[in-house]
Amino acid sequence: MHTLSQGWLLAAFFEPVGKHVANALLEQCVRQLLGAGVHVGGLVQRFGRYANGQKRMDLVDVASGEVFEISQNLGGQSSGCCLNQQALAHAGSVLQRTLAAGVDMLAINRYGAAEAGGGGFAAEFAQAAALGTPIITVVGEEQRKAWAHFAADMAVELPLEATAAVHACLQRLGINTP
Repeated sequence: MHTLSQGWLLAAFFEPVGKHVANALLEQCVRQLLGAGVHVGGLVQRFGRYANGQKRMDLVDVASGEVFEISQNLGGQSSGCCLNQQALAHAGSVLQRTLAAGVDMLAINRYGAAEAGGGGFAAEFAQAAALGTPIITVVGEEQRKAWAHFAADMAVELPLEATAAVHACLQRLGINTP
């Protein structure tokens, strides 16, 4: 993985184990890029809780604000996978449409275990990379090795600080910053 430079194609916020800061940081970065006039599309992730305390996961289309609830409330005693595969597939169509329409930069909420195994949004990561569209994402520390294998020499690590990350993205796009 490279240090920050202008030639990267994939950039990731690495989320430390047990911390949940990178998703909000990705969303903050995307909002600041949009505010700077960058045409960013894609999905960011938000977490909440159901009334029974179970974790709720939503994906948000950064262009339209449409929310996709990708978790299922399986009950307070459930320990099984709560991902709603249908909702995840529907959210994936946002990434496909965004790539077809063309953007300056694509946000994909996470490169996780599903993507490391070839599922989830793995195809969208690969398609964007093939098109040369820069991608910003979140990678959990437990997926660092799989990310390094997937991203090879195309990736950089973004600092866990919004202003520096936005600056790196603007630099990548050739937009001068003060």
